[in-house]
Amino acid sequence: MDSLDPRSESNVATLLPAAQEKAREFMEKCATAMFPYTVKIICGTRTYEEQNELYKQGRETSGDIRTNARGGYSYHNFGIAFDVGIFDWQKKYIDELL
Repeated sequence: MDSLDPRSESNVATLLPAAQEKAREFMEKCATAMFPYTVKIICGTRTYEEQNELYKQGRETSGDIRTNARGGYSYHNFGIAFDVGIFDWQKKYIDELL
């Protein structure tokens, strides 16, 4: 894969080198799989504060619970995890695939 979309690229850049390699391999497989949706890496490394804010969602703030890990307990805090977003042909985020 020559390059990722700008959003994915900026998120991959936050990861440790080994995780960057795996993220790029994943995206290459998605690009060649004839997948009918657009795949983007929507998050890479998060600070402890960002992770704690995400942890509060659905518990202390409105919204659905998105994580079970507090800051310091998520692989995102150490640059070895990334989140994937799936988008339809209209570039709309798909929250659930049936």
